[in-house]
Amino acid sequence: MSRDADTSCLTVAATVVRAAGRHGFDVELDTAERCAGCSGFCMWSWGAQQRSARITSDLPLEVGDRVSVSLPADQVLASTLLLHGLPLGALLAGGAIGAFATQSDLGCLVGAAAGLGATLAAAPRLRRRTERLTAERVRVRARP
Repeated sequence: MSRDADTSCLTVAATVVRAAGRHGFDVELDTAERCAGCSGFCMWSWGAQQRSARITSDLPLEVGDRVSVSLPADQVLASTLLLHGLPLGALLAGGAIGAFATQSDLGCLVGAAAGLGATLAAAPRLRRRTERLTAERVRVRARP
């Protein structure tokens, strides 16, 4: 995965492997170029198997076409804040409310656990919404 200076996106090369009609295209992410220009670890580099994804595009793509799949950096930041910030905020808020209400360490612990429990209960719905919003923001460009 590399950083594309023109679009301020995180980008990975892919090949169209199947047209899924109105549901978009199935692409196979390129394992050879996925970490070009990146010195860190990311989801693209986990495991040696090929990764695939379903994308939508207005481009007239056919099986075998090479494309660049990009995700705007602000969407990555928003997803990261949701993934890490929401549980941390719930933990701190629950602990503070529990400590304030009971004036004890046990109340703080129960409040913190309740905050995390509420986050876990809301997580599946939030995850689906975040994935849908992220999928809508994916950019696809033809590669030479």
